[in-house]
Amino acid sequence: MRGNYGLMDQVAALHWIQENIEQFGGASDNITIVGHGYGAACAHLLMLSPMAKGLFNRVILMSGSALSPWAIARDANVYAEQVGRQLNCPIKKNNVDFFT
Repeated sequence: MRGNYGLMDQVAALHWIQENIEQFGGASDNITIVGHGYGAACAHLLMLSPMAKGLFNRVILMSGSALSPWAIARDANVYAEQVGRQLNCPIKKNNVDFFT
């Protein structure tokens, strides 16, 4: 897999908000995203992403940012393997398909 599908989901949600916010009494030119902890890191990454350009106007970051040492996973393959084991997925060290 390539990219960060969690952030792509958030961008898709922001597109939905842009298209529908007026139905809820909001304004598409006055959208604020707020994040706390990991959510703040995600909001900060959205600020930096060209995919999210123009989808929001303000950001509130609380207790975290994309610069926090815990914000970006190191050794992502190790974490993927741990999740696979917890879900009882067959794991083989030489299984390239597991990591791609």
